[in-house]
Amino acid sequence: MKSFDSITWKDNPKIKAVFSLKNPHYGEENEIDGLNLGYNTTEKQSVTESNKKIWLKAEGFNADFLATGVQVHDRNVQIVHKPGSYDETDGFVTNEKGLALGIFIADCSASLLYDEKKQIIGACHAGWKGAAADIMSATVSKMKALGSHPNDIEVFVGPCISVDNFEVGEEVATLFPDAFVDRSHKKPHVDLKGFIKQRFIDNGIPEDKIEISGECTFGDASRFYSYRRDGTKSGRMMGVIMLRR
Repeated sequence: MKSFDSITWKDNPKIKAVFSLKNPHYGEENEIDGLNLGYNTTEKQSVTESNKKIWLKAEGFNADFLATGVQVHDRNVQIVHKPGSYDETDGFVTNEKGLALGIFIADCSASLLYDEKKQIIGACHAGWKGAAADIMSATVSKMKALGSHPNDIEVFVGPCISVDNFEVGEEVATLFPDAFVDRSHKKPHVDLKGFIKQRFIDNGIPEDKIEISGECTFGDASRFYSYRRDGTKSGRMMGVIMLRR
C-alpha cells in the first residue's frame, strides 16, 4: 500500500483526523503534479477520484463513507448521517461512527472539531468569505444541536495561508476587526488563523482546547497546494475527521 506525507491531529483511539499534503512527486504524469484530491481543478475528475480513493484507503478511511461538500465559501453547515456530496455546503457535523467528514483546501482553512464527551465531530471550510460569514459559529451551533457543550469541544485549525502572505484589498480588510488586520504593509493583510481562533473562543470553546497549525500553505510549495500562489495549476488538499467504529 502506498504511503503519503500527511498531518495527523490527535493520538486518540476514538477518532481519526488527517490532513493530506501535496506529495509533489506523486502523479507526475497528470495535469497537476502531486496528490490532487479536489474536484474544482483543471485535472480530470477520474484522476482526482482515483487519488482520493487511494489516499483515503492508505490513511484508513473508507471512500464509500465520506461526506464532502460543493463548497461555496459561505456558512451553510449540515448535520449529516450518511455519505455523499452535499450541494452548497461548507461544513458538517455528525455523531455517526465510521462516517468521515471531508473539507477541501488550497489556502483556506479546514477546522476540525471533536467533542469526546458526547462523541460528536465537525469540520468546516473557511477562507475570508466563510470566516467573515462566521461559519465557525454555525459549526459550533450545529454541534450544540446534537448535544455538545462548547467547554467539551476541541479544535484544530489546519494549515492555511498565514497573515504574512494574506494580502487583501481594503474591501476585504474592512470585514474583519482591526485586531486581525495588519496594516504595516503597502496593502492590508488579514490574520485568518487568528480570527478563526477568536470566533471559536467567542462561542465558548476554551482557548487551551484550540490548536492552530503554524504552517502556511502559500509559503511552502513543497508541502502544500496554494491557489493564491499557483492559480489554476493548484490542486486541492483535504482535511478529514471520523469517529472510529
